[in-house]
Amino acid sequence: SVGRVGQTAECSEVHGISGLERALDSLLYGVPGVAEKKALTHGIVNWAKTEAVPGYDVVTTIDINMQDIVENELNSILSYVQADWGVAVLMDVETGDIKAISNLEKNPLGGNYIEAMNRAVLGYEPGSVVKTLSMLIALEEGVVTDLDEVIPTGRCMYMGRPITDSHATTSLKVREVLEQSSNIAMTRIITRHFENNPGEFYSRIKELGFLTPMHTGISGETVPRIDSVPSNPRRPSGAVAPVLRLRHRDTAALHPRSLQRHSQRRCVCASPSVQAAHQQGAGHRLRAPRVIYQRPHMLA
Repeated sequence: SVGRVGQTAECSEVHGISGLERALDSLLYGVPGVAEKKALTHGIVNWAKTEAVPGYDVVTTIDINMQDIVENELNSILSYVQADWGVAVLMDVETGDIKAISNLEKNPLGGNYIEAMNRAVLGYEPGSVVKTLSMLIALEEGVVTDLDEVIPTGRCMYMGRPITDSHATTSLKVREVLEQSSNIAMTRIITRHFENNPGEFYSRIKELGFLTPMHTGISGETVPRIDSVPSNPRRPSGAVAPVLRLRHRDTAALHPRSLQRHSQRRCVCASPSVQAAHQQGAGHRLRAPRVIYQRPHMLA
């Protein structure tokens, strides 16, 4: 996460090759010195012809004690489930400071887990995290006003395709939809308001900051995105897929089927650090994750 240094095929000098070490390499590396061999009475020594200039220092937000706990716990759960790799990000939602960030993957030479590429800033489908955003939008837009409203969750077809839940139920109250992570209930809630205007749903996600780059300072960070689906001229009668001019000069043609997928978890690409920033309790203001506490400078 902080990164690694080493030689590369392009350069025999030791530079940052991942994480912060790579992103800030031009500041951290410094300027190499020049020395020559000198024969003195007590032997041959390196005589500095040009003194090396040290690089700058960076103060991070990482808490070494929290980092140790997070890495051990991640290693423990990965070993238990025998996962190929895993990521854990611990963030202070009041400040955005990343207190711990761990990336582990199975060692190809053994059964243990080792430090891996920083998948915390790479793009992945965020899964049912999107349901939390969908419910937030539904509440703010007044799509649902009664948490005890009953949503039918039996057999559901949308635009000719079945929608299923991993936990079969016949109905759920609105307050139970996230608890049960119901694809069917969330689809029924979101499409009742946004089916004829799917671009509005996209705009609301952008307004919440879910598609905003986090600029954590870690090299390799993926820009979040939602994949839009072109309008289908053979869509079922009555299905509307307008081309909408969205805010921030973005344009997209979103198919209602795409709307259903966005509201659940699919067609979305966001890094775990972006997702961590949005897992906040009510009343907290969105904070962008940061791992650099103090910008590079010469420390006394």
